[in-house]
Amino acid sequence: MVPRPGALVSHSADFSLHIIPSDLDLLSESIGHVLRQPPRKLRPSLTPIVDKKLGGVLAVAPEWVKDTAEVHRLRALHGIVSKQDLLAQVAAVWASAMRQKHAEDVPVTEAMRTAVSRLVELCAVAHASKGEVFHIWYL
Repeated sequence: MVPRPGALVSHSADFSLHIIPSDLDLLSESIGHVLRQPPRKLRPSLTPIVDKKLGGVLAVAPEWVKDTAEVHRLRALHGIVSKQDLLAQVAAVWASAMRQKHAEDVPVTEAMRTAVSRLVELCAVAHASKGEVFHIWYL
């Protein structure tokens, strides 16, 4: 993932893991859990820009972006040594929450860890540059 100067989209995180929208709330809550922060859902932080039957674009609230961008700063406060350890913990808590919710096996995968890593990275870049983050979905 290399930022492209002047590009409309400079960073992305692929969550096409066969998940449903409420699973992203579980991810958001999992980040808070690992960092011992109050749980925060993603969906209340989304404002529809385009809302169609087969897809949509939603603006992500700057407060949610800021909170997610601060993951690495908060990591040090809680004694989590490495970025990889933090992301692995978030992915494990997220997979566990999805297992409980869906009553099915949800293994932690490299795709999950990569998606979480890219989400934190894009939020950090957006927050630092005062950029915007959009959630885009389609079937």
